[in-house]
Order: sequence, then structure tokens, then C-alpha cells
Amino acid sequence: MNTPAAVVQLIDKAIRSGQKLDKKDLLAILTACKDLSYSPELIEQLRQLIIGHASAAKQLDMLSDREQQIFHFIGLGYSSRQIANTLGITEATVSTHRKNMIRKLKISGTGQLQKTALAWVYELNP
Repeated sequence: MNTPAAVVQLIDKAIRSGQKLDKKDLLAILTACKDLSYSPELIEQLRQLIIGHASAAKQLDMLSDREQQIFHFIGLGYSSRQIANTLGITEATVSTHRKNMIRKLKISGTGQLQKTALAWVYELNP
């Protein structure tokens, strides 16, 4: 594997594991990759990777801690009853949190909430 592609994979892995990068770090990474490769395609791939992860993380930051917790359980395939039992809350409370998440994330319904949570758990946080 060539060095620039390896850098992209390492950055992707770091972001997926929850490491936070500030603007200074991102600029340093992009500059280093430009120095390693004159490939505009590679630089664009890296830029899209960083923007994509930042956008998804920013959306979830709109959720409360409890909503993020429930969102994670939804992504793992838990039912409202299972979530309620696990967290020691009522199913009605889980339902309220689901409705709030749908509103905050601006998605169309419970099916879309499940798909979004599933994608987050298995694609962004392996």
C-alpha cells in the first residue's frame, strides 16, 4: 500500500475510534498529505472523510447524553422494552426520547431512526 493511502486509512481508523481532531490537527494532516502526494483525488478523499465524520458526529452532539445512550441501543437492535429494562426507565420514556431524536436529527420516522442508528454503530463506531 502506498504511504498516502495508508495515511487516509490511519486517519479513518482514528476518527472511528473516537479520537477528536481540532482544526490545527486537520490542517497539519492535509498539509502533510499534500507534501506526500500530488494527487488531488487523494486530498479530496481525505477531505471528504474528515468532513463526513465531523458532520455525523456534530449531528449526534445535538442529542442529550440519555438520547445518545438510547440511540446506541437502537443501533444494536434493542427494542424499546429491552432499552427500558436495561436502563431502568419506562417504555414511555424511551418512546419520548425516540420522538425527540427524530425531531432533532430531522429524520422521517422510527424506521429511519433505526437505520441511522445502525449505520452509526456499525460504520462510524466499529
